[in-house]
Amino acid sequence: MRRIFFFIPFIFISCGDYYGRPVPIGDEFEDHWEKINFEGMIYDIEDSKIKENEFFIIDENSIYILDTTIRNLFSLSYPYPELTTLASSFSNPLRLLIGTNSSKIYYCNMEGVLREFELNSLGNIKFLSFSPLDTTTIFATDGSLLLKVFLPELQIDTLYYSNSNIISLLVSSSAEIFLASTNQVCSSIDLGLSWDTLYIASGEYINGFALDKKGILYLSIGNKILKSEDRIKWTEFYTNSIGNFSIAGIDNGLLLLRTDGDVVSAFKIDETGKSYDISLGIVHTFVYISDSPLMLAVNENRYLISFRDADEKDSALLIFLDTILPP
Repeated sequence: MRRIFFFIPFIFISCGDYYGRPVPIGDEFEDHWEKINFEGMIYDIEDSKIKENEFFIIDENSIYILDTTIRNLFSLSYPYPELTTLASSFSNPLRLLIGTNSSKIYYCNMEGVLREFELNSLGNIKFLSFSPLDTTTIFATDGSLLLKVFLPELQIDTLYYSNSNIISLLVSSSAEIFLASTNQVCSSIDLGLSWDTLYIASGEYINGFALDKKGILYLSIGNKILKSEDRIKWTEFYTNSIGNFSIAGIDNGLLLLRTDGDVVSAFKIDETGKSYDISLGIVHTFVYISDSPLMLAVNENRYLISFRDADEKDSALLIFLDTILPP
């Protein structure tokens, strides 16, 4: 009997990112980052908590909105203190808070400033947040002192003092406050009346904190990330020899951004720890990247990132549409 052999050729498709690095099979089906044209320095980016696919951006003295396009909402009149941070309200009517490198805060709508006031006990405004319960209660910190402010009467309550630098203020939609400093993480479920200590660092400093949509907590410490599902036990979730990354929570895991020399890379890490390289399209012309923290904002399945050149004269701004990976 004559035997007939059939040879079936297998074709392996190799994909690479902008820098020529190979992309694992599966990751190549992801979208890619798109550059948003922006001239000048970006000081903060913020996702809208009310509307999908909407972000807010500030430079030294102007506020912008990004949805399908980017446009200037309004600018502050000269003289003005340099803007440092912003926050958007959890509910309508949409309100924005703009912090400055002084004790001044601007309370705004989409047309301009409704009110400006000063918190004299704060040397500058590092982080801001609205309460999810209304648009008249806010939280503000200068990196040491956390205040709650009731705006109609400008009633100020001191909620927390940290003797180490506060690196993150996060208020969840359920009104839980998370406060991360370089040596510990605390939370409050009663708007700051009482606090629980969730983690105390030993040895290395905490440099990032995130909360995903499932309520899982993540800490960036050195070149690793820790995860806690029950707020008691912390396990090592991700590690990388390079380190130097920034994190933000997504639906079920993290968006991670890191630098290595002049290369900026982005990764999506699901709750199991599986990492997907989504760096395709992160393009810039900077000779060196600034040591300033990389900025991330997440709104549903859209991610916005920004980073600066080493001379602190220009910023890159890129947006990414997340897609479901094939099985």
